[in-house]
Amino acid sequence: MRSLFSLTLQTPPVPPSGMLRISLLLRFTGTAIEDIPGYSPDGMDLIPLLEWLDMLDRGWLSVLCRRAWDPVRGEGVELPEESLEKTPLPTQTVRTRVHSLLITGVSTLENWIEGKGDDEKDSLMHAMRRLGHQSTFDELFHRTLTKLHEFGSGEGADEEELLAHLPSWGTTEENPTEYVIGMDVDGVDTDESNEDMEEMLYEHT
Repeated sequence: MRSLFSLTLQTPPVPPSGMLRISLLLRFTGTAIEDIPGYSPDGMDLIPLLEWLDMLDRGWLSVLCRRAWDPVRGEGVELPEESLEKTPLPTQTVRTRVHSLLITGVSTLENWIEGKGDDEKDSLMHAMRRLGHQSTFDELFHRTLTKLHEFGSGEGADEEELLAHLPSWGTTEENPTEYVIGMDVDGVDTDESNEDMEEMLYEHT
């Protein structure tokens, strides 16, 4: 997942590949968070997991700020001024989708860490508190969520309505004419490079 994450973020943020980067990162984030609870909570993996989730937060901040990704430094870098002027800000629909994924993801991870029917002293939550990482977990995705808030608090009133019209990952294939990133409302691919790029990423992995 680390290699695929880095490769996805290195997709150029400028048009037309910028929307592809967002689309792939949305899919990547949703899949990763959904798959984590499939593993048994293990205290040995706690710190690496929290570090990886922190990197995911840095990645989304880079996307929202229209920055290129430096895989060595593990953070976004500013685009040249001429490139930045050509790169539009993420749409409200994209921002709503990101917000929904992360808020739901934190809740999913919290339930997974707490466990069900386990001895409290043996739970991963207990280990996290004992190791002093409770505050780290409480601040998951704080960079991205703070940036989303900076875009405008007035947009929150429309979030519920927007989410009602957004397809889930499970329904996108069943309803190909639904709006998805990189397609217009009629289901026409507005970024012809999507298919080729996804095929390249698949072969790379």
